[in-house]
Amino acid sequence: VCIFLICINASTWHNTIVNYIGRTTFGIYLMHDAVVFRNVLWQDILKVPGMQYDSPYFAILMIGSMFCVFAVFSTVDMVRILLIEDRMLQQYDTLMRRFKEIKG
Repeated sequence: VCIFLICINASTWHNTIVNYIGRTTFGIYLMHDAVVFRNVLWQDILKVPGMQYDSPYFAILMIGSMFCVFAVFSTVDMVRILLIEDRMLQQYDTLMRRFKEIKG
């Protein structure tokens, strides 16, 4: 309850870059954890089960893998947002305006 009350009274801030990257995080989660792609990414591409556990640079390799996965999937999701989502939302807004004109 205390954390909820602190969050209610906290001031909000807006950062375009952070918000743009934040839009992609759910897509990144869905892509990297998809059942179809999970084994391909972690076992075939990054080879996590063997190579990295045996390395003395395990922590560096895992953090580097994490940043690479985030960067690649973030780029893929930003392209999806620009090419698909924004256009679909524009078409939805146009349809809703027409519907309100007809109804109104």
